[in-house]
Amino acid sequence: LYVENGLNPGDVPEFDSHPTLIDDVINDGYGEFGSSADHWRWESNIESVDVDGDRDLDLVVGIPSRFASTRYGEVVIYVNNGSGTFSRLPQVINPYQNNSSNIYGVCGVAAADFDGDGDVDFFVGSANSRNIYYYRNNAGTFANVNQKTITIPNSHGSCTYLRQGDVDNDGDADMVLATDGWTANPPGGYVYWIANDGTATFTLNPIPTSGAQVSSSGDLDSGAIGDFDGDDDLDFFVADGNDSRNCYFFMNDLLPTYVDRGVVYSKNRVPCDFIISDNAIVSATIHVQENKPSRTDIQYFLSNSDDENGNPLWEGPVTPGVEWEFENPGDFLRWRAVFTSSDETVTPRVLSISIDYKYIGKREYSRTSHALTMAEVDGSHAGEEEVLYSASFEFPKWKGHLRSWNVTDLNLTYNRGSQLEEIRDVGAEFVADAGVI
Repeated sequence: LYVENGLNPGDVPEFDSHPTLIDDVINDGYGEFGSSADHWRWESNIESVDVDGDRDLDLVVGIPSRFASTRYGEVVIYVNNGSGTFSRLPQVINPYQNNSSNIYGVCGVAAADFDGDGDVDFFVGSANSRNIYYYRNNAGTFANVNQKTITIPNSHGSCTYLRQGDVDNDGDADMVLATDGWTANPPGGYVYWIANDGTATFTLNPIPTSGAQVSSSGDLDSGAIGDFDGDDDLDFFVADGNDSRNCYFFMNDLLPTYVDRGVVYSKNRVPCDFIISDNAIVSATIHVQENKPSRTDIQYFLSNSDDENGNPLWEGPVTPGVEWEFENPGDFLRWRAVFTSSDETVTPRVLSISIDYKYIGKREYSRTSHALTMAEVDGSHAGEEEVLYSASFEFPKWKGHLRSWNVTDLNLTYNRGSQLEEIRDVGAEFVADAGVI
């Protein structure tokens, strides 16, 4: 035990240079903290938690080594008196019995109030077994509950990392698990989060959801769980310490609380600004693939123009599969979906969206004021350019615009008569639009 020297908040921590010995696990036959890799492996077999409910941290220690003689595979519980002095509980807990074929005992420990009765229970896993065993706290005595045993799927390895945390933010303790396939149930390298329903009944959820192997080496040895990105939900790392030496980060995208309404928007699906398109959107039909459980709903809206504040002018709700005619021809096409639910256990989902649309041709007419001047509008060109300022109006909206065009390099053929040409077709370059008049 390394004791911090009681500095003030914000100071750099200082620890005693000589740790306090809690127990001699070598001479007691409980295992070995020696330098040999076969004697003491993995880091998730020691858990600090308030076992006896006296508001200080105790220890749950799994013994992983077969060199621990008759105490191989046991779980040892050390109770803290509140000042850093620990005493061992006398109960013998041995989920993984020693035999000549087993190399490792307890390699992962997760401790929390899994059944919601107010005291701390624990799960243990082993690199030599597919089974993760549950021990329920009965007034300070721990009993194995066989029907709560979690079994790792066939050919997905055995437990080398196990930790608890409320992964789905529903108020109870879940777990994360990583596997190794070197000694049992090969190959390993798989990752799961294990959902608790609040009564210590768990469901294995593979990560990724496809169930694909995370580490192609088949080896994962350690990890860490915590809110690493500061968004109020738990993320975690797992690492391969032997083969690939890769570390994998799993970011939890869970919202911190359940919300009964959510909105998603698209970006512009069809950019129809006059300068880059001759089309004006007049109608659209939205097609969706969705999943709407009972007591949920999704409403859809479409927009083809902005309001006076520059925000999309939404029209609808629109019915999927039914053509929607816009109030006015528009410059772009966007969609919005509004999700609602009256049941916090279910969530509606949109799987895909596609849109069919109709448009008419746009035209702009310049029969009002024009001015030609010299100004520097092209930084890549030395000197000033010939700039045409043009007041115009457009069809079909009949809105006026004041635009500027670089007409330095027009490719018009000299003609004493009038010529009506599309300004972009004869080499004019658009510079700026002062906005709708």
